[in-house]
Amino acid sequence: MSCGQTSVKFQLRRGTAQQWSTANPILAQGEPGYDETNNLLKIGDGITPWNSLPAIASSGGGTTGSTGPTGSTGSTGSTGPTGPTGPSMQVDVLGPTGQTASALAYQSGPTAYTTTLIQFVRGVEHEVGVSATGGLLGGLGTTGGATGLSSDDYIQVSGDIIPTRDGVFNLGAPNNKFKSAYIGANTVYIGDVQISSNSNGIANIFSRTSYRSALPSGDVGENFMVCLGSDTANPNNIFNSILISNSATQWYTVDAGSTQFGSLSGFGVAWNGAIWVATGNDLNKDTTILVSTTGHSWQAVPNLRSMNLFDTGYGVAWSGKNWIVGGANQATGVPTYVNQTLAYSTDNAITWSFATIQGVSGEGVGGQVATDGNGRCVASGVWDTYSSLISYDHGQTWVPTNPTFTEGANGVAYNGKLWVMCGANSPEIGQFVYSTDGVNWNSDTVLYDVSGNIYTSTSARAQRVAWNGMYWIAVGQLFPYGNVLKSYDGVRWQSIIGTNGLQARDITWNGASWVMTGYDIGAILIGTDNGAGGIYVVSNPVEPDTLYPQNLSMLISYDGDNWFSINGTQFTSSGYGIASRRVLPYTGLNISAASGVSPTGPTGPTGPASTAVGPTGPTGPASSIMFDGGTPTSVYTVGPVFDCGTIV
Repeated sequence: MSCGQTSVKFQLRRGTAQQWSTANPILAQGEPGYDETNNLLKIGDGITPWNSLPAIASSGGGTTGSTGPTGSTGSTGSTGPTGPTGPSMQVDVLGPTGQTASALAYQSGPTAYTTTLIQFVRGVEHEVGVSATGGLLGGLGTTGGATGLSSDDYIQVSGDIIPTRDGVFNLGAPNNKFKSAYIGANTVYIGDVQISSNSNGIANIFSRTSYRSALPSGDVGENFMVCLGSDTANPNNIFNSILISNSATQWYTVDAGSTQFGSLSGFGVAWNGAIWVATGNDLNKDTTILVSTTGHSWQAVPNLRSMNLFDTGYGVAWSGKNWIVGGANQATGVPTYVNQTLAYSTDNAITWSFATIQGVSGEGVGGQVATDGNGRCVASGVWDTYSSLISYDHGQTWVPTNPTFTEGANGVAYNGKLWVMCGANSPEIGQFVYSTDGVNWNSDTVLYDVSGNIYTSTSARAQRVAWNGMYWIAVGQLFPYGNVLKSYDGVRWQSIIGTNGLQARDITWNGASWVMTGYDIGAILIGTDNGAGGIYVVSNPVEPDTLYPQNLSMLISYDGDNWFSINGTQFTSSGYGIASRRVLPYTGLNISAASGVSPTGPTGPTGPASTAVGPTGPTGPASSIMFDGGTPTSVYTVGPVFDCGTIV
């Protein structure tokens, strides 16, 4: 629609020089004023009165005035402060008279120089540095060295710098510190402590003798990890159920004296930002739940037997408010009823109570638990005919949901938008289901083998699933369609490795790498099982063609596709559970494919811009408006303001 024509006339605020000088008004910011006597234009700033306001440049008709007389010369300014003293390095050497030193080499720019020989004598102070005239000061009164040194001169060495005595001499002093130290990616040794960095810029600080973290907490960043398993086949009678690592590549045992699981098998572990909680097997119910603030030293929850929980815990999670553990009784002849399968703690894992499970009766097994951190929790396991429960009150009350695995759900994870659950059916169809709310689950997942063929059945089960911020990884005994599978949407799963015989039990991401744990998983490295007591030739970038024992219990990967062995201690029997300090979930894609319908594909390209133009509206009536600025003494009534704004 077009606007009507309007005739506008602007008249500036105006007056004679005398009128302006007498009124001396303060013009608003951007308001013009015109001096009719001197043909001058001034623009207000909202602060400066007229008489002090400078006129803008003009090419008007006024003539240029004559040049005024030259002003007198100002007085001489005060002397500036003294400049800084030039660089100098002082070397104090005490001890018996030594041998004559080699020539001291230093370099300035592209040219290298060598001083005269310097002999260091006991009790004599020597200076080696730049003199006031630019020469190098030598020792014992020797003359200056080469001249013309600049402020960036430096001493250059072509070999090791080694003191003559161990633990005697200092580098720098409390009041004479070096500004910066530049050291390559190799190692700095401070006593027994070794400090180094890897190619990803991650610092490792640990003991050279024990390979444990040298920090008081033992937790070097978010990459610190805890793995649970079993050493029941250990021939040396040294049984471990907890292993730890601050690099994912080197694993070691926990502190001596730490409490282990009574039946020597751990299954589930989690970190909540303050403490670790781990759960496992103890038929006496004394050590079913262990806690640690560092991951290095572990203790059992006090008086756990009196709480009469299950004797075996399989999964543990932090809801943002409560700790939650799922489990069952393994002792012969001791049933586990539905309301004895999930327990929660409101006081930092000190006391535990059974959760209430509504709408289900009979026996059950509590498994892994995943939470959104705001009270909503999803549990996998077996509860009569149900495989999943959901809670909205941080795990204290649960109700069943619709996914049903005939042989139970084993693992569940949440990435901020999507819940993914895995398990086993008979026949084994639909190993994965997914949900956007934890209640309504879709089973229209598709599994591809390593050759890209679709599989609809298998003879084994999926054990665990995890998310790293970009994609999901699932592990299990999934032959032939894969022991390791990857998915970017939780719906379509691509087999990475398919090997018969191995048992992958759990997997986690620590921010830099994946670590898998299980039994006999070394077969993944070459894709075959050489039989009991066999060995594998591992393609390891650190130790190529090294022979590793068959019963590897941990492997590492940086992309989920290529897997390598780890160093240090491993479980002699099997690994079962693993977690890192990096707290999930990571927000990912929002997938909402309905059952029987493929998920939505990517957004198509933007269409061409529309060129349609509506009809022109009628022309409005013509009008005439005058804006009159008035005189220097004009008084205005506040009304509409016509403001042209700033330059931009």
